[in-house]
Amino acid sequence: MTKESKHVTKFREKHLKPNESVIAWGDGYIGEMMGSGDKTQHNGVLIVTETLVAFYRKGFIGEVLETIPLKSITSIERKSTLGH
Repeated sequence: MTKESKHVTKFREKHLKPNESVIAWGDGYIGEMMGSGDKTQHNGVLIVTETLVAFYRKGFIGEVLETIPLKSITSIERKSTLGH
């Protein structure tokens, strides 16, 4: 079994609501490889709870948190490039 990511641990401590639990998580990133500004690449984790899907990254300077309520998700697409 994979050791829990430090990002998942911090998400549990800072953002998980009392009635929620982490159902699943996986390493990933958002943004573009050479992006800048709001397109900067951030490595972190994709987290699924009973109520939402979140991308979370905790760093030295701050954190990145993007959430989507599960009821708002209507489809999922997956793209794989060179094993990523």
